[in-house]
Amino acid sequence: MIKKIKQYKYIILSALVLLGSTLYFLNVIDNRIELSENPEYLFSENFNPNNILVYGVGIGDEENKIDENLIEYEKNSYGWIHTINKVGYRILNEKVIEIVLSWDETKGIGLIEKDDIIIKFGEPDKLEGVINASDQDYYYIDRGIIARYHYDLGVNINILNNPKPYTGSELDDSDSSTDIDPDKIINVIKQLESGNPPILGETPTEEEIQNSPHIKQIRLALNGYLNGTNNGLEEGYLDTTNEEMECGLNNFDKTYYKSKFVVLDAYDNDYGGIQAYIVFIDKPDTVFWVWIYGIIGEQRLRTFCEKPITSDQEAEMITDIIKNSTYRL
Repeated sequence: MIKKIKQYKYIILSALVLLGSTLYFLNVIDNRIELSENPEYLFSENFNPNNILVYGVGIGDEENKIDENLIEYEKNSYGWIHTINKVGYRILNEKVIEIVLSWDETKGIGLIEKDDIIIKFGEPDKLEGVINASDQDYYYIDRGIIARYHYDLGVNINILNNPKPYTGSELDDSDSSTDIDPDKIINVIKQLESGNPPILGETPTEEEIQNSPHIKQIRLALNGYLNGTNNGLEEGYLDTTNEEMECGLNNFDKTYYKSKFVVLDAYDNDYGGIQAYIVFIDKPDTVFWVWIYGIIGEQRLRTFCEKPITSDQEAEMITDIIKNSTYRL
């Protein structure tokens, strides 16, 4: 009998130890920081997007963890579910991969003006904006944060899966704010832009291309460049060039821009906006590759590069396109 009692005591003790270990393990797993209760953590240098919850849901959680009673808009074709808390969750393979805090949500934590972004987060790893406009995107790559400012609305915050593994400590000595991997920036931008709806779609018609606000933006930007206002152009891209192509409006003869142009081809760009190949009617010796960035209503010319004509056959084809074109800008 005594032996059996000892056995039962051992079993109970073992069960309690196992239960305690399990509860401790679950506590560690669920010990993520709830941003709605601890908003200041968002601005910490050690912020880890994989270690937070936003109204009980975090990066990597299953889609069904989102409270159905809080859903304001059902999941759209780009994976976004928006809730009455003014928070959006982007879903891929039934898991949360991105969270957005809307303009209304961020006003409550002191993010209203552009200056608030710098005060709260510090200098960004990458800043994108528009000449003579107020829209700007602030990229904090290692934190997995993009702060997007819009003059009429304020600031929204996109929180993405951290592109850098979390170590629970400060950045390694090898890291510095001036030594950011360009591929990391590109991947974050692509991930963010994939949440936006397509502009032209996979198989746009010629009419859809011709009527696209992004295509019309090319002429608006060229006119802005010619009259010196630079309206419709993105800041910092007038002289931009690279190893493969010469780029930047400053690097080409202005007589190109005074001529009307025709569109040879156009399609959506994986990194936002659309890209188009154009040729100027009065000076058809060069094809230009143009990137018009931004969603509809916020589009601007970002990149303008030459693509030299390399064969007589290509030149003849372009001549035929110009001759038969009924749409010119």
